Amino acid sequence: MGKHTDQRDRTLMLANILTEETDERHPMPMAELVDRLARFGVTAERKSLYRDLAALRKHGLDVVYRAGTDGGWYVENRTFTPLDLRAIIDAVSVYRWIPESQKQELLNKLVNQAPVPQRKSLRRPVSVRRRSAADPLDLRAVLDRIHAAIQNRKALSFVPYTYDRGKTRTPEDSRRV
Repeated sequence: MGKHTDQRDRTLMLANILTEETDERHPMPMAELVDRLARFGVTAERKSLYRDLAALRKHGLDVVYRAGTDGGWYVENRTFTPLDLRAIIDAVSVYRWIPESQKQELLNKLVNQAPVPQRKSLRRPVSVRRRSAADPLDLRAVLDRIHAAIQNRKALSFVPYTYDRGKTRTPEDSRRV
């Protein structure tokens, strides 16, 4: 039983290394894969790694080999391309209805979707002038209620407000549906 467990550990560790640390610009040669696995206490021979790589490909991980002096193994087609991730990260960065703590947590999760060599390039300063002083959580709650009502085909009632030049808001007389 121990041998099979070691094989699974090796295969999963190999998938993790390839996903985390490789891309088209940063392939990893077989010798480095063996060394990297050894650092984690997993012994591996080249033949067994070739079997593991074939198993990973068979089960959907797009592992590719590039020949040459700067060649090696890497994961090619990922769920999100670097351009996709950059666009999503930029959008989350400027989305004002996400509280700052939640925004940072989400940005960290998105950045971790990219391989280590690409992570620095994904975090960049992006800014949009804030237009609302309202609490993002309050606005988000209102937007969620509106969206839920639309999806469930329910009516909403609200009281419209008017604003004067001093930005004082006063409710109108009637409730609207």
